[in-house]
Amino acid sequence: MAAASLAGISVVGISGTAHAGTTGSVSISVPGCIGHLNLAPNWAYGHLDSYTTTCWLTVFDRNDQTGKVSSQTISYGPGGSGDTGQFYHDSVVHAVAMAISNGSQSNDTAWYH
Repeated sequence: MAAASLAGISVVGISGTAHAGTTGSVSISVPGCIGHLNLAPNWAYGHLDSYTTTCWLTVFDRNDQTGKVSSQTISYGPGGSGDTGQFYHDSVVHAVAMAISNGSQSNDTAWYH
């Protein structure tokens, strides 16, 4: 389940769409893993903490005009952590989302503009 700490936003459920003006942090987890989607005005990046297993975190960037989705996946073994690169998001065209997996369970977030 996603936990959100966001300013100026309401979230419309898992894999839904969030309103414009997103800043703050969204956290999701699966057993042994916690992921954070950190949102600043126009920029977002993911952070992965792997505690007891190998974890994968993917951050997605969607262009609503073209339908193109790009992504970056990072993976760490037990005790590892790190960040993805930065992704652009705005109130009209570019949205970002995140997914996490431990190899047997997965979880994802809404799209954030």
